[in-house]
Amino acid sequence: MPNSKMALLALKISDRYHLVWGLLCLIAGILIFGLKPTGNLVFLAMFGLFISGIIYKFSRHFSRYLPQGLIVNLIGFGAVFILAGILVAATEYFRHTHPVLSQPENIRLQAVIEDISLRPTGRVRLQLKVLDSPSSAIGPDSRIRITTKPLHPFQAGDRIEADARLFPLSLPAFHGRPDYARQHYFSGLSASGFITRLHRHDAGFENTLSMRLTNWRRSFAHDLNEFMPPPLGGIAGALLVGVRDFIPPESYESFRKSGLAHLLAISGLHMGLFCFSVYGAMRFGFAFFSSASQRFPAHKLAAVAAWLAGGIYLCLSGFPVSAIRAYLMACIVIAAVLSDRRALTVRNLALVGGVMLFLTPSLVYSAGFQLSFLASFGIIYTLGLVRDMQIKNRLTRWAVFMILSSGMAAGITLPVIAYHFAHFTLWSVMANLVAIPLTAIVILPSGIVVLLAGLTGFEPVLQVTAGIMALPLGWLAAFSNLIASLPYEGSYLGPPPVFLLFGFSLAAVMLASLSGIWRGAGAGMAGLSAIIWAMMPLPDGVFLMAGQQPVMVVRSDRGNLLITEKLSDFWQSHSAILLGQGEGVKADCPDSSYCILPLAPRSQNRQQTLAFARYRRALSHLCGAGYDYIISAEKPLYPCRDGQEIHHLDTHNNIRYSIYFQSDNIFYSRNISTVEYKWHPVFNSGVQAR
Repeated sequence: MPNSKMALLALKISDRYHLVWGLLCLIAGILIFGLKPTGNLVFLAMFGLFISGIIYKFSRHFSRYLPQGLIVNLIGFGAVFILAGILVAATEYFRHTHPVLSQPENIRLQAVIEDISLRPTGRVRLQLKVLDSPSSAIGPDSRIRITTKPLHPFQAGDRIEADARLFPLSLPAFHGRPDYARQHYFSGLSASGFITRLHRHDAGFENTLSMRLTNWRRSFAHDLNEFMPPPLGGIAGALLVGVRDFIPPESYESFRKSGLAHLLAISGLHMGLFCFSVYGAMRFGFAFFSSASQRFPAHKLAAVAAWLAGGIYLCLSGFPVSAIRAYLMACIVIAAVLSDRRALTVRNLALVGGVMLFLTPSLVYSAGFQLSFLASFGIIYTLGLVRDMQIKNRLTRWAVFMILSSGMAAGITLPVIAYHFAHFTLWSVMANLVAIPLTAIVILPSGIVVLLAGLTGFEPVLQVTAGIMALPLGWLAAFSNLIASLPYEGSYLGPPPVFLLFGFSLAAVMLASLSGIWRGAGAGMAGLSAIIWAMMPLPDGVFLMAGQQPVMVVRSDRGNLLITEKLSDFWQSHSAILLGQGEGVKADCPDSSYCILPLAPRSQNRQQTLAFARYRRALSHLCGAGYDYIISAEKPLYPCRDGQEIHHLDTHNNIRYSIYFQSDNIFYSRNISTVEYKWHPVFNSGVQAR
């Protein structure tokens, strides 16, 4: 009986999944350090790494007393990767020592433009390397990101002298939302802001290789936009070189609602097709020269050519995260071809992820990394399932793989999409079943010809090839519009707590790599995570400062969002992510000092109402008027005579609140943390969280 129980609990992980578990543990270590980045944690990790090595070394002497393999797999192997994750995250953290702005400043600076992009609002966003500045935080070689009106033909390498209004790296929009300042800090940014006055613009001040590539990409995308009817030129620029500047907002929204927005980012599909189109073309060329094919290993020479072509394409695309991951994966696949081994495996995917995280641990916080690796894991796992089905008919096997892989990729990335974007598309699987083959078989091969024509610089050839590519692109755009017009497109899905992203990922790996009772544990973890997600309440309102004005946004009794002041599209979209999709409507404000906001109904039978006082002078009117809740943006001098509580919210410019109304109480959470981070010096200047 004891032996049968041990057999039941035996933890056996296939060799091909060892590195997947190692990658998951590495991510866990990075996240642990990210929660509280201190030097003490580094020393503990180094000591723990030493102890784990000892445990792993001598585990065979006492493994018979525990379920088979449990010590080796969990304590030895897993702990080493967790501690390694802490150490690599600490290395990145302490390596970055550049200062960041702690308070808003008006400064006059001289800088060189390193990168350019066009915002949906029509403003130009510039990434600058500062040459001279009077600010102590923004010194020479600091990097900042600013926006300005498109009044000048800016190019990478130009020098500008301008007055600018700069701000610290932004805190998270609201509690539990992504901390983009972390990613900006580790990418080298010190501040962001906008230009108030441009004094000087000198073209061609610097001419590095990266700047030349940036200018070529933008020029190429501009030419495509000229040679193709809108919005096809903008879509082609995004597909081929990753420049989305010329995609109209309504077209991008159509792709987002239809679940096809991933096609507008250079991903594994684009990189894989580019590399293996070169590989196929080389093999096809060798077929015409039988003597050369017999003398030289044609498949290996073609693999080397594909590797070089992929590297060139990576440079032309601007090194986005998804393209880097795809190119590293392509390199491993090509290495497998050169060594006559199987190429597409989860082990190779985990190896790529480990390399990327060892070099840049902060990538784990980016949506691109999370979506890219989860989708790739689901697709490669599905490939193994279809291979095990042993379907003999090639067309049937391909169709089964497309259906299962599209469903798997959509399901495994759903929590991440909900966390970052708070929506899902019911028809995304069906849309991808049509759009991905169309893109892979027709659009991207014609796009490769367009890209080669662009590299030659011969405009008539580019114009002809762009016209050919425009035909299938038109089909894709029309299909996207069709899917986006269907019912339940872009449905709202409340964002899960951030810790559930790791829980769902762990459950997916357990379901894929374990068997028996342990696979059941993985299903249980997935179910528990889903239950927690479903039970997490959404905020009833948010409070923030828009410029100098306090703004309250709540879900109303009519299902829309009541807003006390006009908000930018940025803040309105972030409010909608937390509160639920709905049209923004101006709240009822009898005068400039207060507003009345009817709340979305809860379990109570009666309607509840919030009174929001912009100024304390309105409190004498609101107290005793029968409102369920009173919130004041200014600190009240006296309480209400009838004893009703007045809730005061701090109007510091960087503090934003998520508000929950329950019975007669108000609960709220702030967007700032009690942990000190180098990229949030505003916290260190005295702002505290309650």
